[in-house]
Amino acid sequence: MLLPTSSMKEKINFVTLPKGHSCQIVDCRADSQNVLLEPHRHNYFEIIWCLDDAGSQRIDFVDYGSKPGRVFTIAPGQVHEQTR
Repeated sequence: MLLPTSSMKEKINFVTLPKGHSCQIVDCRADSQNVLLEPHRHNYFEIIWCLDDAGSQRIDFVDYGSKPGRVFTIAPGQVHEQTR
């Protein structure tokens, strides 16, 4: 669920897990429609395991190329987005 922020510097969305969930698996391959392409943050850790060349991950405004087998870890509060 996306919650708009009101006082964040760039009004970056804050994402929370659905109520009652302790984890969530999201398919973020190049052809997936489940990818958040705008900058956002979480209140939980996120692990991104790249299965294909799905663009890049921008983490704290630094681009990191995605390639099969690459793993990214996102800490709570870290700004990130997937770019294509």
